[in-house]
Amino acid sequence: MPKELFNAELIINTSQYYTEEVPNHAYGWDLDINEMTKQPFTVDIRAVHTFHLQLSLMRYHAAMMIDGGYPEGTVVFSCIKTEGLIHEKNRTYHSEDMIMLDDNRHFDLIVSEPCFIFTFAIEKDILEREFEFFFNIPFVQVYKEQDIYLDKKESEAYYAIFKEQMDLLKQKAEENTSLDIYAEVEIEILKKLFSYFSFRPKEINYLPRYIRDGRELLAENINATYTIADMVEDLQVSKRTIQHGFKHYLGFTPKEYQQYIRLNGIRKTILNVKDPNITLSEIAANYNYFHLGHFSAEYKKFFGESPSKTLRKVQHS
Repeated sequence: MPKELFNAELIINTSQYYTEEVPNHAYGWDLDINEMTKQPFTVDIRAVHTFHLQLSLMRYHAAMMIDGGYPEGTVVFSCIKTEGLIHEKNRTYHSEDMIMLDDNRHFDLIVSEPCFIFTFAIEKDILEREFEFFFNIPFVQVYKEQDIYLDKKESEAYYAIFKEQMDLLKQKAEENTSLDIYAEVEIEILKKLFSYFSFRPKEINYLPRYIRDGRELLAENINATYTIADMVEDLQVSKRTIQHGFKHYLGFTPKEYQQYIRLNGIRKTILNVKDPNITLSEIAANYNYFHLGHFSAEYKKFFGESPSKTLRKVQHS
């Protein structure tokens, strides 16, 4: 008997203005979200559930980077509708590509423009059984050897069907539907979504090594003075190549990428302050910001509020 993973009466329909609020509404997910833009950042979340299936539609109004885990015991399929660049675990994807998460592995997603993320998480035993029945091939074989994608001409139809099924589950939740009826609904939903799947031999296009290593170096040196000259020396790649590569492959310059992850790191530090005597100057200095006025201006432009306001919210709570 498949394990009951979700609350079948749970319906989420909300807009959030701060990334730290999103995980509270992402049932079963462990999300760490970084804002990768100087524009106002908002996230809209819609999600519905059966006992074994979660359908979610998340709209990110600006570029973002997310890492974390997905609901335990599930296989996850995500398709991202965007005009921007998509990378997961440093692998390049396109809008019609299906990102599959299995084997309890963490994900590392970065999207360079606003996007819609259509995701369904399904209990693994049900997925494997219904996938093989529908396609006459074991899911594990497809997962290892093939990629799943949506035909460009049918992608909009897939998104429309996805939304229709979300509305259906919302109605079922309001009707206090039984476990047995939900089991039938889950299979019907899977069949409808499966019918849009196309397959091709797996072809993994990873980011160049110097981009992958560069991301790691910037993350490792988030608290230090680390310049493009340091990257040139560490990566043994020219300044021009690094700058062009980051912009071409990620959509951000190295300086922008460094600033974004640093400011996100500072915000997370402020939100987790335990010492009531710590000052913003001390926090900023720990991230290599020594001019409080300059830091505060950058922070407010980035997050839409001053760092002192963020700190006051934490202290008052």
